[in-house]
Amino acid sequence: MESKSALLVGASGLVGGELLNCLLIGSEYWKVLILVRKPLGLIHPKLEERVIEFEELARYKDCFKVNDVFCCLGTTIKKARSQKAFKKVDVEYPLEIARLAMEMKAEKFLIISSMGANPRSSVFYSRMKGLLEQKIKEISIKSIHIFRPSLLLGNRKE
Repeated sequence: MESKSALLVGASGLVGGELLNCLLIGSEYWKVLILVRKPLGLIHPKLEERVIEFEELARYKDCFKVNDVFCCLGTTIKKARSQKAFKKVDVEYPLEIARLAMEMKAEKFLIISSMGANPRSSVFYSRMKGLLEQKIKEISIKSIHIFRPSLLLGNRKE
């Protein structure tokens, strides 16, 4: 087993949940820390769960003392109920997560975006994802990985 640690934000979602399973099953990380709004109820020897207030991410700076940070945060306009709330979850929180990863000297920052992400798009969703990518690239993290999947299919909790 490797001596690397990982932080995953967004573990309760479709992609984050699948990623969490992979991180726990794999041998690359000895510890996987997740930041969640509500407990997931999972127990695993490598898993550490922290229930947090996303409005106060900076209070949890110590959680970012890991090798790799995975960000799978995301919502929908329907669930967020407004463009402002959507932007908070899909742009502002991930940017703060990236800044904390940089400040705490994480080696890798890996984030899920979307196919068609473009800060000049006339489509709000694509524009927000493009804005996020643009701002993430301005942060000085050793290694940034941006994933742009197409439509995400799977069994969702909601």
